[in-house]
Amino acid sequence: MNRDLKIDHIRNDLAASRKIYERGENLYHLGGYALIDVEDDPLTYTYSFTGTHGEYEVVLREEEGEAGEGHFDSSCTCPYPERGCKHTVAAYLDLSGRKKNEAFPEYRSSSVPDRVKEEVDESIEVLTPEEVMKAAVDARFDRSFEESLSLSRGDLFRGQHTVRGEKGKAYTVTVYDSESIQGHCTCADFASSNLGMCKHLIFTHRTLRNTKKGEPETRDESFPFIHLTWDSRMSKPVIFYDQIVDDELRSTIQSLFTPITDMPIPYSTPQHKKNGRKRGAPLCVTQRLGVYTESDMVPLYRLYESYLMTEEGTPLLFDDHLLEKMNTIFYEKEMERSTESAKVDLSFLKVSPYPYQKEGIVFSALRKSTLIADEMGLGKTLQAIAVAVVKKQLFGFSKTLVVCPASLKSQWAQEIQKFTDEECLVIAGSRDERRGQYLSDESFFKITNYEALMRDITTVDQWSPDFVILDEAQRIKNFETKTHQAINALPRTHALVITGTPLENKLEDLYSIMQFCAPGLLTPLWAFAATHYRLSRDKKNKIVGYRNLDVIHEKLKDVLIRRTKKEVFESLPEITQNTYTLPLHPKQTQIHQGYMSGLMQIIEKKFISPVDLLLMQKLLQAMRMVCDSTFLVDKKTSYSPKLSELSDIIEEEVIGNRRKAVIFTEWTMMENLVSRQLEEKGIRHILFNGKVPVAKRQVLIDEFRDDPDCLVFLSTDAGGVGLNLQNCDLLINVELPWNPARLNQRIGRIHRIGQSSSKVNVINLVSKNSIEEKILAGIHMKQELFNAVLTGSADAVEFSREEQNRFLSQIRELFQEEIEKGVESSPSFINELIEEQTEQEMLSEDETSDPISTDSVSEKTGSSVDIEGEEPEEPALDIAKDSEVADIGEESEDMEEKKEPSPQMEDAQLEAVLNQGLSFLNTLTMATSGKALFSGDSDGNHISIDREKGEVVLRFKL
Repeated sequence: MNRDLKIDHIRNDLAASRKIYERGENLYHLGGYALIDVEDDPLTYTYSFTGTHGEYEVVLREEEGEAGEGHFDSSCTCPYPERGCKHTVAAYLDLSGRKKNEAFPEYRSSSVPDRVKEEVDESIEVLTPEEVMKAAVDARFDRSFEESLSLSRGDLFRGQHTVRGEKGKAYTVTVYDSESIQGHCTCADFASSNLGMCKHLIFTHRTLRNTKKGEPETRDESFPFIHLTWDSRMSKPVIFYDQIVDDELRSTIQSLFTPITDMPIPYSTPQHKKNGRKRGAPLCVTQRLGVYTESDMVPLYRLYESYLMTEEGTPLLFDDHLLEKMNTIFYEKEMERSTESAKVDLSFLKVSPYPYQKEGIVFSALRKSTLIADEMGLGKTLQAIAVAVVKKQLFGFSKTLVVCPASLKSQWAQEIQKFTDEECLVIAGSRDERRGQYLSDESFFKITNYEALMRDITTVDQWSPDFVILDEAQRIKNFETKTHQAINALPRTHALVITGTPLENKLEDLYSIMQFCAPGLLTPLWAFAATHYRLSRDKKNKIVGYRNLDVIHEKLKDVLIRRTKKEVFESLPEITQNTYTLPLHPKQTQIHQGYMSGLMQIIEKKFISPVDLLLMQKLLQAMRMVCDSTFLVDKKTSYSPKLSELSDIIEEEVIGNRRKAVIFTEWTMMENLVSRQLEEKGIRHILFNGKVPVAKRQVLIDEFRDDPDCLVFLSTDAGGVGLNLQNCDLLINVELPWNPARLNQRIGRIHRIGQSSSKVNVINLVSKNSIEEKILAGIHMKQELFNAVLTGSADAVEFSREEQNRFLSQIRELFQEEIEKGVESSPSFINELIEEQTEQEMLSEDETSDPISTDSVSEKTGSSVDIEGEEPEEPALDIAKDSEVADIGEESEDMEEKKEPSPQMEDAQLEAVLNQGLSFLNTLTMATSGKALFSGDSDGNHISIDREKGEVVLRFKL
C-alpha cells in the first residue's frame, strides 16, 4: 500500500496535529463526505465535504517519489492555513480503507452478492449427510461433558430420573436400556432434533454406568411401565415396554403399534474416543419399540382416556409432548372441517382489496400458520389486518398481537383505523403501564415492537394472545439471538409472518423464520444442513453452496404465499405511496425542541423584522435537517433512525428483490451519509447532485439505466433537474419537500408515459412529533412564497407587507398547537444557529465562539429607523432578476403599535455609520470567499436615504 495511506503516517505526519487527526477520524467514521470523482492520468481522487461554513473539496493526486515509491499530493479548499486539515485526514482514511477493500479503480461499490442459488462446485470437498449427522451427535456428547449438569437418580437404572441444567431447569430422562443409549427426555432438543438423544440422556446414561452399584442386577431389571412418546423423525407416536400383564391391554397395543425392525438409526455410529471421551455408543432396536400405525388419533385417545382415568391407576405413561401433538392434530382436523364450508366475508373492510390481496387473505385465514412474502408495495399490512378480523369471525379470537419494528407501530395503528372499525392500542409507557395495557385493555389489536416484547415476554405469556402477527420478520433471521428466542417463546394459537425478504443472502434466514411460523416443517437444523448445504470439509461450517432447493419449495407450498409486482401488475394502481413514521432519537428531539423554542420566540413577537424572517428560515430548515441526522447540524454525531430504516428497506428491496431504486434527499450531507451506507453494503450506486458537471450527468444516468449491477440512483433536488429515470419503479424520499409540487416532480422523474413499468412505489420517511409531521399534514403555503423564503429558488418576489403577514399567519397556523401550549425557551440553539465565526477562529478550527444573543442581533441591525418620528411605509425587499444587487429597505415598526420617536440622526452621521458596517462586511467577505461585495468600478454610492418614504437602502452584491 502507498505509504501515505498507512494509518500511522496519516496520524503522525499528514495531520497538522493530533487534535486535527482526531477530528478528521471522527469525520471519517461519521461519513459526512463523498468521493465524487476518480481520474486515471494522473490517478486523482476528489472528495466533497459539507462543513459548517460551506462546501470544501479535497483532491488527492498520486505522484512518483524520489525512490520510485508513489505518494499523494493533497489540497483542500477550506480556510485552514496548513496542510493536513481534518477534511484531508478524513479523505486519506477513506482512501486507505477503500484500497484495503480493493474497491478501486471504480469509486462506486462492487455489485450486490448474488441471491441464494443452487451451486455445485465439484472441486471442493464437502461433508456427506452422514458426516453432518455424526457431527450433530458428537456435539451433544461434547455438551454432556462440558456443561454443569446434575442427576437425581430414580429407583431403577431402567426408568425415570431427573436432570438439572446449568440454569436449574429440571428435565425427566427415561432410560430404556442399560447397555446402549436408548431412552427419552422431556427437553426441547430431544423432541425436535430427530436424533433420539440429547445431552441430558447421554449424561444420565454415562453417570449411571459409572456408578459402583452392581451392574449384573440392572440386567435383570424390568422396565416398570409402558411409555408412549412422539417420534419426530416419523411424525408418529411410538411405544416402549418390556412386558404387558393385562391381556386386553396387550391386545389393544399390539393392534395399534407395529414393532420397529428396520428403521434407520442416525446415531448408531461406531464407538470412538476423542479427547479421552467415549462417544457414539451404538443403539440397537428391539422388538419392544413400536410405531403407531392407525390413520388418525381417535383410537390412541380412547386408549389414553380409558386407562389413564381409572381409579386403580395404569401402567401407561403418555409423554406431555405426545399429548400436545395429539391435541394439535385434533385441532387441525377440526379446522379443516370447519374451513371447508367457511365463507370469508370481507365486507368489514373500508376498502376493496385487489384480487391478489383477497387470495392472500383467504390463504392465511384458513390456515393455522402462514407466511405472506409479497414484494414491498403490494399491501401485506392490509392483508394481515384482514386475516386477523376474519379469524375473529371464524374462530372467535379476541386477542391479536402485532410485533413490528418500533418505527412502524404508529403506521400499523393508522392502517388498522383506516381499513377497519376494530379497536387498537399501541403498547407504550413504563413497565407497569405496559403490563396494565396488556392485561386490562380490551382492544382487539395490541401493537408492540421487538425490543419492548423482550422486556414484556412474561406479561405477554400471561395475556396469551390468540393470534400473533410478525412484521418485518427478517428481524429474527438469526436463530441464535435473544430476539429470536423470545419470539419463539410467544404463546399463540395461530400465527402470521409478513416479510418481503424471507430469504436474503443465506438459506438459514428462511430456516430461522420458519421455526416460528411452522416449527418442524424444515426438520432440525443438522438435518436441514445435511440435506441442503454443501459444507466444506476443510473449513469448519463453511457453506460453499446449496442443493435440493426444490425440496424446500415443495415443503413451503402449504404455508407460504408470495406474489411479485410482475405477477400482479395489472391489478396495481399507477402510484402507491407508503409513509413510514419514525421516532426521533432523544438527541434529535432535544435539538429539534431547541430550535422550536427559538421559532416560538420569533412567532410570538408583535413585530417581525427582516432579520427575524431570515432567522425563521434558518430555524425551520435546521428543524428539518436534524430530523434526518444530527450530523447535519452539529457535524460531530450521527443519530438517525432514518438511516436505520433506510438500511432495512435497502436490505429488503434492493438486495433482497434486486430492484433498482431512486433515493432523493434535499441535502448533500445526508446524501453523503446514505452513500456511505450503500458502500458498506456493497451496493453499486450513482451519486448525483449539483456538483456533477453537466457533461458527465448523462453518462451517469445511462450507467444507472444500462448496468444491471448499478442498483441505486442517489440524488439531491439540485442535481435532479431534468432527470428521466423510467427504468426504475421505487422512489424513496428521505424527507418530504416543503413544496408538494417538488414531490410531484420527484415522482414524475421515474413515472412517465411509455416507461417499462408504469407502476411506481413511493416510500416517504417522516419523523414523528416533528416539523415533518406538519408538512405531511398538508398545510402548505403559497408556492412562490415558499420558493422565495424557504428554498431560495425564486428569482424575484416582492415581499410586501401583505405577503409577510400571510407568511406569518401560515407559519403560526402550522405551529398553532405549540403556541397554545407553550414551548420551553432554549435560546442557546438560536445562538448556535446565528453565531458567526471570525476568520481566525475558522483558521484554527476552533469550533467554539461566544454566543450572540437574539436580542443583541436585533438591536445591532435595527428593526426600524424612524426619520423625524414619522411612520414609514411598508418594508421593501426587492431582489432584481438580472442583477446581483440587493436593495434592503430598513424595516418599520408595526403600524398597530405606537412608539415614542427615536432620537434623530443626521444623514451624514447615519451614512458614515452604515458605510463602516458595509466596509466590515466587505472585508469579511473577501477573507472568507475571496469575492468582494462591491465591484472595482463601483462609485461607492452604496447608501441612499429617502426621508419622504422613511427608507434607508443599502446596495451590495449577494
